[in-house]
Amino acid sequence: MIPIVILPKGRGYSTVALYVTSGGGDEPIGKTGISHLLEHMLMATNKIMKETSKRGIKSNAGTSEAWGNYWFSTPSEHVIYCLEHLVGIAENKSFGNLSVEKNAVKQELTSLLGSHAQRVDHAIFTELFPNTGLARCSDTALHLKNLEAFTLRTLKNYYTENYPGKMFIAISLGSDVNSRTVNYINRLKKVSPPKWTISKVPRMIPTTNKIVHVQMKDTKNSECSLVFYTPPRIPADRDALDLIGLILGGGMESLLMKVLRRSMKMVYSVRCRQAVEPEGTILKVSWHCQSRNVDKCKEAVYRVLATFNPANMDGNRKVLIENISRNLNESTRSIVKSYGHQFASRGKAVSLQKRIARLEKLKSGDLRSLVKMFYNKDRSFLVHISNKKRGPTITI
Repeated sequence: MIPIVILPKGRGYSTVALYVTSGGGDEPIGKTGISHLLEHMLMATNKIMKETSKRGIKSNAGTSEAWGNYWFSTPSEHVIYCLEHLVGIAENKSFGNLSVEKNAVKQELTSLLGSHAQRVDHAIFTELFPNTGLARCSDTALHLKNLEAFTLRTLKNYYTENYPGKMFIAISLGSDVNSRTVNYINRLKKVSPPKWTISKVPRMIPTTNKIVHVQMKDTKNSECSLVFYTPPRIPADRDALDLIGLILGGGMESLLMKVLRRSMKMVYSVRCRQAVEPEGTILKVSWHCQSRNVDKCKEAVYRVLATFNPANMDGNRKVLIENISRNLNESTRSIVKSYGHQFASRGKAVSLQKRIARLEKLKSGDLRSLVKMFYNKDRSFLVHISNKKRGPTITI
């Protein structure tokens, strides 16, 4: 029996999703990209494409380094049909057209070859998780190289060896749900996903490099991402780190914008991104600047972090709480994404209400401590993109 997780209700259509806690990071050498192709093959069958159009059902699938998911947002009268189809995927009952789906994946991958964000992620994973599935799955060129070698037998064997026992279904019922669907759902055996379904996690390796250069010929000036990494043994609160990210780079009055744009006049914008995953916490501070100013900008970021002052904390907290609160009355698709992704990557999920309560209790001293812990200069390096063969000289 596939575990069934009943999530809070939402607006509009109901959403049902099958999660597979095996993703790109679990793929062995020679199989990089197979999960992505399997996603297409399992979801894009002729029958389901015809039925979703006829019944007014939205459907899609996705694959990450830790999991894959297959979902339907549907009128309530078709919830049972969608559940039965997801069970069919879980039982490996049908596959799409291999040549058609290979071509679709090829087009998708080709469009990513020029993605700067993808190249930055690949540089980070290669640096911190060398020779692992996590590093390989972020290599778009390697995906393309392996694609043609995958046969239908290869796909079915990989599915049989890696998917059974690593799946669960998440359900969020919508506002139009009928009694027949409710009764059907109530008869299902509802459990939490067992923790052993979590994707295996590679060990983070501290790097000695202080700059990783990536040449991309279409780049003007320099694109910089200052990366801070923390091993998983140090627990992280993603929402608290999101709040710090807003204070650092969340608008014209943010700390980094005041220094890098208004005082130093060296950048147009600054972005702060946070990733808190089982393999560790990775934070990025990103900006564009002229190549001669890369080191000055980097050192300015370090200075702001060393003297971090949580300016406009209350205002930024209100913005973040509003973003989270919106999901409490949001579509069922948003609810499934919020909870399902947590279950798939961590084996547990924190409710939206608890996340808001944690944010409301945070004090300025808490944020200063988190900045000191997670924005540690000794655990950082710069990913630099330009059209030149070599990166700039920076101080260490």
